[in-house]
Amino acid sequence: MFLLLNEYQLEILDFEIKIQEILPALETARMIYQSPEDIENMVRSLGSTTLNSLQYNTDYKPSKIQVQVPSLVPRMPSQFTLHRRLDIIRSGDVLITSIDSGDYLQDCKLSGEPWDIAVIPGENKAVATLPSLSLIEFIDINTMTASSKHSIPGGGLGVAIVNDKICVCGYQEPGIINIFNKQGKFINSLKVPDVAGYIMYLHPGPGDSVYYTDIHYRAVGCTTLEGEQRFRYTSTDLIGPNAVITDKTGNLYVACKDSNNIQRITPNGEFLDMILNTENDIYDPTDILFSKDYRKLFALNHVKNNTYIIVFLCSYR
Repeated sequence: MFLLLNEYQLEILDFEIKIQEILPALETARMIYQSPEDIENMVRSLGSTTLNSLQYNTDYKPSKIQVQVPSLVPRMPSQFTLHRRLDIIRSGDVLITSIDSGDYLQDCKLSGEPWDIAVIPGENKAVATLPSLSLIEFIDINTMTASSKHSIPGGGLGVAIVNDKICVCGYQEPGIINIFNKQGKFINSLKVPDVAGYIMYLHPGPGDSVYYTDIHYRAVGCTTLEGEQRFRYTSTDLIGPNAVITDKTGNLYVACKDSNNIQRITPNGEFLDMILNTENDIYDPTDILFSKDYRKLFALNHVKNNTYIIVFLCSYR
């Protein structure tokens, strides 16, 4: 109820302003009876009436709306419960599944084998990287058809959308992020400071920044698109970091392929905990994703020639 009142508060205030504008124009009717002046005329006529209009006077006082909405503090998931497994039997295409049920919907044929994909916010478009062809390729997500292709200087792997810019990490030179506009036009290449290894995956960070994983030097970092390093976390336990994502609180989740686990890191780049491992059927994870409501976590496993998705239910305390 509180949320509903808060949502319509501006509309209620608008109605009150309109009422105050209408009130001065309102009139009230008064009927006046005029009796005959003498008895003789009273026999012939009962008298007459006149109708006068007077301005309507009212003491209207607008109500004071005070709505208290309980503050909703973002929380991080406290428990992950194995829900189901989804086997993937096709490769070389972009596979589309329902984020809620995990059921197969459709796929899209691309010009080559994709490495990563990102949806452009506010548009019905996505962009995929094709490392073997050194290309990015746009996808119409309504018709599930591939469209224009654009060359990546030095090739590319992971892709992320940061403030209407397409960021693609290069793999032919260490520490490079290639930046394109939303139409696929190349803008510039960014050399991430203090990165000697190859960047594998990207994820949008706060403001004009992007998170990255450095698989060769066991690192996760954050840099602005101007080249300012926010943090760089390294650990001997961070073995083979691949995809990185964030939850509602800003914590980072890293899929560590070679250590068969998913680790959680604070927004400042400090180790928090290990949330999933082989006991939860995590083997060679390369990608992870939260559902839109953050109630489910999807992990993509690659075990030899077997590729499948593990779905976890997220609990919050």
